[in-house]
Amino acid sequence: MKLNFTIFFLTITLAAAAQDFVLQGKVTDYAQNQVSDAYVFNIRNSANCFTTSKGLFELRVQPSDTLIISHISFLFWYDADRVAG
Repeated sequence: MKLNFTIFFLTITLAAAAQDFVLQGKVTDYAQNQVSDAYVFNIRNSANCFTTSKGLFELRVQPSDTLIISHISFLFWYDADRVAG
């Protein structure tokens, strides 16, 4: 089964630290079903967490950070024709 992940940013709570803030999000598949136990990893500071049974996560980030989200059922594919339109 092929799944595309979409992150929905529920809220962004600013923290007192420099540019760090807590990102709260939700991981869903292409059909908007929540994805539990997905691994969320921040490349810059190695912060990580797993999504809850409702697909929710919370992670400390900075605006320029890159997150990697993975799950055992996740399969990424690139279809140039579909992207081109």
